[in-house]
Amino acid sequence: MELKAKPKAPKGRPKKYLNPEKAFEWFDELAHAEAVQQVKLWQEQHEDTKRITGSDFETLEAFEQDLRDKYPELSKLSIEQLYIMDGKDKGTIEGAFRDLKAISKPSTDKDTYTVKIPAEKANEYSWYLAIAEAFNNIRAEGNTNINVAQLPNITGNRIVLDVRAMKLVPNPYLFTQDYR
Repeated sequence: MELKAKPKAPKGRPKKYLNPEKAFEWFDELAHAEAVQQVKLWQEQHEDTKRITGSDFETLEAFEQDLRDKYPELSKLSIEQLYIMDGKDKGTIEGAFRDLKAISKPSTDKDTYTVKIPAEKANEYSWYLAIAEAFNNIRAEGNTNINVAQLPNITGNRIVLDVRAMKLVPNPYLFTQDYR
């Protein structure tokens, strides 16, 4: 009688679900929603700036260049004199553009907020995910003697505190392919 060994059952993720091109990928909805809200604030301020300046420019430099282009024969005059010629108050216009510049205008492109961790870094990402979850579980049990504020320093900011959820999470942007 001849003995035959049974083939071992494969372990781990089934091959039909393994895609080495996209090990981890998700859309950061909260960051995208914040960016959309920030763009709305910027657009409101831009409308105020347009009303104050009477132009559609986004920067003071572009506005002043257009002012110089309006009066090419007066190129020797200073910019203050050109403001007077055009009947505008320089301080008010500079203030309007300063207020507009104070509000950032982030991109709302969905690809910008899609986090993609390549397969080469997926294993390392999962290690830091396990560490973060372990510390979150310890904190959830009420053990406050552990200083988790030092964890980002210890791990080189690979684990950070997500202030929206008040939980430790791996910093996905450090594991993306573009990061060096």
